[in-house]
Amino acid sequence: MKNHRIIKLGLIISDKSDIRDYQIKIIHSLKKNKHFNVKLFYIDNHKQNIDGLKKIFFLEKKFHKKNYSSIKLISKYRKIVNISYKELESYKKNDVDIFINLSAKNISNIIVGNNKIFWEIVYGNQNTHTYPVCFDNILNNDPFTKIKIIELHKNKFRIIDEGFFNIKNYALLNQEFVFEKTISILLKSLKLLSEKSINYKKTNKYYVKNKEIKLFEIFKYFFKNYLIYNFNSKKDNWQIFFSKKKKLYNLQNLSQNFIENKSNSYFADPFIYNLRKKTYIFFENFSKKLNRGHISFIDLENRKNIINIIKKPYHLSYPFILDYKNKIYLIPESSKKNQLQIWKCKTFPHKWFFFKKKLIGENFTDPTFFLDKKNNLWLFINKSIDKFKDHDSELYIYKVEDDFKKFVPHKLNPVVIDCRFARNAGNLFYYKKKLIKPCQINIFGKYGYGLQLLEITKLNLNEFNFKKINSFKNIHHLSVTDQYMTWDYNLK
Repeated sequence: MKNHRIIKLGLIISDKSDIRDYQIKIIHSLKKNKHFNVKLFYIDNHKQNIDGLKKIFFLEKKFHKKNYSSIKLISKYRKIVNISYKELESYKKNDVDIFINLSAKNISNIIVGNNKIFWEIVYGNQNTHTYPVCFDNILNNDPFTKIKIIELHKNKFRIIDEGFFNIKNYALLNQEFVFEKTISILLKSLKLLSEKSINYKKTNKYYVKNKEIKLFEIFKYFFKNYLIYNFNSKKDNWQIFFSKKKKLYNLQNLSQNFIENKSNSYFADPFIYNLRKKTYIFFENFSKKLNRGHISFIDLENRKNIINIIKKPYHLSYPFILDYKNKIYLIPESSKKNQLQIWKCKTFPHKWFFFKKKLIGENFTDPTFFLDKKNNLWLFINKSIDKFKDHDSELYIYKVEDDFKKFVPHKLNPVVIDCRFARNAGNLFYYKKKLIKPCQINIFGKYGYGLQLLEITKLNLNEFNFKKINSFKNIHHLSVTDQYMTWDYNLK
């Protein structure tokens, strides 16, 4: 059996702030990982006086709910070492290979010529630090915010990885959300480090400035988010369109055929399927009254006849149809049950029975299967490992083997950490000999802001390469077959 090198991590937390959920989850995950030894360090880096600002944001205290106890963490790791900036800079002991700053306050500005490798986690699009974290992204009405991991060693800087995340409208909610997203990007980076697979990017000296928020900016924020936003907010109203020809770049032509929504509901997530010279569209039938969806279908020859096929006391959507080994399967989004539900067709298109449940205990949405030209079956899912159950930021890929018995994870999982094209938005398909993957664009604090088409250039268990092609606003789903295509459009 191959011996793995154990990497010794020094995790830095602040000695005066409350220890947050994301820090506890990271520490526990690394403590259980056989590739790492973990040592905790306290550092006092609260030079910025934010007590007054904390009082101003008292209305948003509800967004800072803790699921884990910091007392339990401290009692479990009794030997937490106090360390100063100077001691950190000159640290030479062999009990740490890499220091990682989990304090959410910048340290790399202060330490110079450090002996040990140091990872800084930088939040936000600009090289600025604010309270609340990433508050300037909200003030600037930025489409997204970033998390970037920077490596500093003896005055040399390298980018380890970066992720892009949608913005929440409320400052402390957005801060808590961004902190939680640290989990996926940091754990992925450390996994690649243990496998010696990090794709480092060079960067110039990285300096993060502390930015003081002005009083008029706070007034502007509260006016916009507590008065204007609530007054102007509109609910989603998706409608399904379809076309016989594959005019992929004409999706916003709303003169196409459409399926008329029923009162107090909307239709979304359409999948088109051809069988015996007939064409059907399976879709999410969302009840505004019940605030949940179920699975329905129509025959295009009689599209006013809506037929329900799977209806449960929990939300179902995204009815992916899979042809596999002469069988027809329907795999809906069933994140409320924390499992992959596979339904098998008994009599098409009306009768389906529950066939298997897989990936039990995992929270994910929009399962999308793809059978490649070598008959390899792939599963693309949007999994969440954070307390927000956010499914817009990370994409995971699995190779499915032995008739759904084995799910082999991709080496780079999550293969995408980017709200601009992580979330699945329909079946993969070939167009002019190119493999196309529809993806959602989730930016400006909105879900379903638009549709991004990717051309996949390489797919195997070690690699996932792609390039962006066309994008469309107000569309968040596209399904394409040889004869037809269907998509949804937000009419709100």
